[in-house]
Amino acid sequence: MVIKGKHGRVLEGINAKLVFVIGALMSIFQVYFVSVGVIDPWIFRAGHLSFGLVIIFLITPASKKSPKNKISIMDLTFAAISILIFLYIVFNLDELNMRAGVSPTTLDTILSITTLILVLEAARRFFGPILPMVAVVFIIYAFFGYKLGGAFRTPNYSFQKISSYLFSTTGIYGSAIATSATYVYLFVLFGVFLVETGVGDVFMDLAKGLTGGLRGGPAKVAVLSSCLFGSISGSASSNVVTTGTFTIPLMKSVGYKGEFAAAVETTASIGGLFMPPIMGAGGFLMADILQIPYREVAISAFLPATLYYIVLFMLVDFEAVKLNIKKIPKKELPDFKKVFVKRGYLLLPVLVLLISLLGFKTSAIRAALWSMIASVVVSWFNPENRIGVKKLIHILSEGSRQGLNIVGATACAGIIIGIVQMTGFGLTLSSIIMHLGGTSIFLSLVLAMIVTVILGMGLPITATYITASAILAPALIRLEVEPIAAHMFIYFFSAASGMTPPVCVTAFAAAGLAGENPMRVGWQSVRLGWAAFILPYMFVYGPELLLIGEPIAVVIAVITAIVGVYCVVLAVHGILKGKLLIYERIIIGLAGLFLIDTSAVTNYMGLALIAVFIVLYRFNMQRVTTN
Repeated sequence: MVIKGKHGRVLEGINAKLVFVIGALMSIFQVYFVSVGVIDPWIFRAGHLSFGLVIIFLITPASKKSPKNKISIMDLTFAAISILIFLYIVFNLDELNMRAGVSPTTLDTILSITTLILVLEAARRFFGPILPMVAVVFIIYAFFGYKLGGAFRTPNYSFQKISSYLFSTTGIYGSAIATSATYVYLFVLFGVFLVETGVGDVFMDLAKGLTGGLRGGPAKVAVLSSCLFGSISGSASSNVVTTGTFTIPLMKSVGYKGEFAAAVETTASIGGLFMPPIMGAGGFLMADILQIPYREVAISAFLPATLYYIVLFMLVDFEAVKLNIKKIPKKELPDFKKVFVKRGYLLLPVLVLLISLLGFKTSAIRAALWSMIASVVVSWFNPENRIGVKKLIHILSEGSRQGLNIVGATACAGIIIGIVQMTGFGLTLSSIIMHLGGTSIFLSLVLAMIVTVILGMGLPITATYITASAILAPALIRLEVEPIAAHMFIYFFSAASGMTPPVCVTAFAAAGLAGENPMRVGWQSVRLGWAAFILPYMFVYGPELLLIGEPIAVVIAVITAIVGVYCVVLAVHGILKGKLLIYERIIIGLAGLFLIDTSAVTNYMGLALIAVFIVLYRFNMQRVTTN
């Protein structure tokens, strides 16, 4: 048995078996207590975090000098302490509930500090130094904020109060880790079930059969397959690694430049984070924060996500025209109908998920459980992917390791959220943003965008959304932005930060597969993924794009938005049948921007400019033909 950890650690033998067993036990713990078991929320969250910390310490070396082929004594010590803290919470729960954040004992304080250190160290190992550094800055603010002047001044909190507060269900064990422990973990596990039953391969073959024969087919295969797989996996980087291994070399082989191929895969994978039905961890966090059913979040995200992929599809098509890239020969493509007829039954778990969430309106937890059961059932129709006891245990163990990034991110983000709530930092920053923006929603949105993208350059996407929504969403809502639009705005930019230089973690993954410069891939991704920077403004000013409003208004908003983004894409690329003149590009670009706004006045202005463009374009084409 071999288990590949983080940063080059590869475990074999007894070390691998230890991690394998702990991972399987973690999934059994999770599934049991969200389905039939009864347990106190604090204990459940503490168990989730304890399992996650143990596995992180076992599979992630502390430094470059740490052994890569075995678990060190330090790793085992940290793992053991993580378990002891969980047991302390289990056996002292009633007393902890009475004194947490109020009158902690000396032992409470010691274990609180120890837990903080463990969470920060796990985040450092798994994500690098940025996330724990941000958390440490907030902790320092809580301790010394009373020395500041002005709006950011805080009360003089005692050492015991701060540490105990962060050790409770208002800090590390708060809403962020709760979402990870319930909804998100189950859907990560469901994603592993899908991969093991061959659904990822079906998505790829269906995408190839449907779009591979079109102009610039390989890039369109990348867009569609990443959309399908990313909407289920909920992880941009894993999406890149899974689909990009095939699509990037294929795009390069037909004439696309390496950096363009990597950028297509990056932007297509980023889109999976806001494409229903799963939307990564952000959708579930959003539902929990807003206290609305998850299906409402998924339904609201559908149109903006679809528009994002429409724009991306248009851009790769224009690039294919520009480079004169041909179709993939039909004989090299799988037959869409044959794939669907022969292996379409493997999509049944996804159908069960959609029907459960949107049709029967069941809870997200129950929908995930039913979908996993459906995965096991359909696997028995194919001997190659059949899930027996041995494979089931493998899936349970693999699911725990796939979920570690969410566990680590939400635990560390819980520290930040706890400090924000305790000190009132979020309300203070909201007031400052409102003051800087005055009564201008647009300026406040720009400020919120900048803060979110900067945060996202150093934090995982989940942690970015949690942190940014805690400090920015209240300000936008106070400016009368629809609550779900405010949170969706922040979530879109949290996702877009994954392709924004200089960090652009998703672009780094794609660049590695393409053998290209990550910075060049990052900037190319921004050029292709510009819709992610425009769409949030569109649905804030036009909530009809979030399916809020009268049906006729929603239909009109969708049509004008599609036409508008097409016009903008045309202006950016500057090619129709031939090259557009500068003033033609300006006119059609302005028309697109007017149509993107959902108000009637701007729609009329946009349509009028399109009419002007058509007249000028035809006149110029006739003149060229005559000459």
